Amino acid sequence: MPKPLGDALEGPSRPQVSSSTGAIPPSPKPSGEGNDGSVTNQTRVTFSKQDSLPRLPIPDLESTCRRYLESLAPLQSPSEHEETKASVQDFLKSDGPDLQEKLKLYASSKTSYIEEFWYDSYLNYDNPVVLNLNPFFLLEDDPTPARNHQVTRAASLVVSALSFVRAVRREELTPDTVRGKPLCMFQYSRLFGTARVPTSNGCVIGQDSASKHLVIMCRGQFYWFDVLDENDDLIMSEKDISLNLSAIIEDAEQTPIQEAAKGAIGVLSTENRKTMRNLRILLK
Repeated sequence: MPKPLGDALEGPSRPQVSSSTGAIPPSPKPSGEGNDGSVTNQTRVTFSKQDSLPRLPIPDLESTCRRYLESLAPLQSPSEHEETKASVQDFLKSDGPDLQEKLKLYASSKTSYIEEFWYDSYLNYDNPVVLNLNPFFLLEDDPTPARNHQVTRAASLVVSALSFVRAVRREELTPDTVRGKPLCMFQYSRLFGTARVPTSNGCVIGQDSASKHLVIMCRGQFYWFDVLDENDDLIMSEKDISLNLSAIIEDAEQTPIQEAAKGAIGVLSTENRKTMRNLRILLK
């Protein structure tokens, strides 16, 4: 199971890190913030445009079918494409109009008719998410060579990410716009403290919107330590986080491979969803 950082720091050979020394003071209170750190409606702007967003329009059936054929054309042989065109014409004359009306009825109570289908396409996928679904990306090197050391770079990214978490939770981010028109900001609320939880029937989205900790993976081991207070202010400086990360690396490198294998729960994500669900129940 994930190790509290205190466990990794036990023993005389471990560097001792204080979570209070060098703590970052709370950010200056914006106008409208209470003395207790609470945020008033005056400063909550992130989701202020949600109720005025237009509904996602449903294209007419003929347009949908036409774009479907256009997307398949480069992928099919001429004979295959002719067969597909015939099937589309049959669909337009049979089930298509009825299904279009049902979709309109479904969409009448939602701002986006496609959102739940989009979630289902990922959450109901039973194969392992590793490689099949999980995206990844690489970051460019820091323009300052001295800051490209793994621990230094990671600590800097952590501090920046936590500042962003704070802004999202306190709803201080101004809504994104395109050509002056606001966009939906709901997905920002699921960027952090969120995971897919396997069940016997696909996955569900699990979320802890008040989480205060950070989880670090190192050599198959999982570690955690708190980084935010009750007002979502950072309680550690970048230097403190660097010390914690260094302690984690040292502990992971000194953990015997047999012991490390016992806590390498990340390997469970290589199983299909139903198997992982059963293993997760056993771990509980």
